[in-house]
Amino acid sequence: MGSVVRVHGEDAVTAPFIVDSYAPLTADAVAYLLGKSGGALPLAWGRYTDADLTRDFDVAAKHGIPVMLIARRSSRVPHAWAGEPDGKADRARVDALVAQAVAAGASVLRSVFLDVEMEPTMAAGYWRGWSAAFDGGQCVPCCYMPNRDYWPRSWLALEADVAAGARCGGVWVALYRQPSDGSAVLRDEPWERRPKASDKVPYLGWQHTGNAYQQRYDFSVVNPAAMDWLADTLGPAPVPRNVGPVEFTRASSTTPDLRDALAPMPERDYSEVP
Repeated sequence: MGSVVRVHGEDAVTAPFIVDSYAPLTADAVAYLLGKSGGALPLAWGRYTDADLTRDFDVAAKHGIPVMLIARRSSRVPHAWAGEPDGKADRARVDALVAQAVAAGASVLRSVFLDVEMEPTMAAGYWRGWSAAFDGGQCVPCCYMPNRDYWPRSWLALEADVAAGARCGGVWVALYRQPSDGSAVLRDEPWERRPKASDKVPYLGWQHTGNAYQQRYDFSVVNPAAMDWLADTLGPAPVPRNVGPVEFTRASSTTPDLRDALAPMPERDYSEVP
């Protein structure tokens, strides 16, 4: 558990947290986040598997942050037939990324997440085919899911596949604050306020804040009763290097050291088929 910290008069984090981002994990991004979190580093940093993670692994190794891999297939999950080929392609990509991370001295979480968004709905059979591709491998298939109260059909599909024998290492559930102006900040969210999930699969974490700090970072709280998955890594054991509170002011937000963290993000198309 982290200690209580304050950043410019606002409470920051006191509990373990995870970051995932569309933007690369760079040294500037870490400095920017440290300035907002009072010096606390995340337990893991999530990145999409279709990105070039060369820089990410170098920075992750330097700061002792495990990388969490996320396979983005949200446009494909309505098609049960696509689960098997997508899973095979994603396993090959994940295995290659793990090898690249190890060579860079970085660690990767063994848990790999399939990204299931609010829409379109995941079909029964997709998870069964996708997760089966990881059988006998070094990674555990897990699922990022939307709030069950509003999008129950994807949950029913997941549960049906699990009931039929498909493996699921756990779910990471999204129900978050996401102001359109990017004004969300990193702060504590009690685990007791987590959204509904399923009693059929382990509940690993809750993504409670989206597009924070100029729409760059998402934050999640970890289930305090299910922390083991964060210690189950491939590659060298991560040694977090918290550097203590880092002063961050509006005047310094445009300095050259932060130019990567604040650069506009390009639009990308995730609908490509392997």
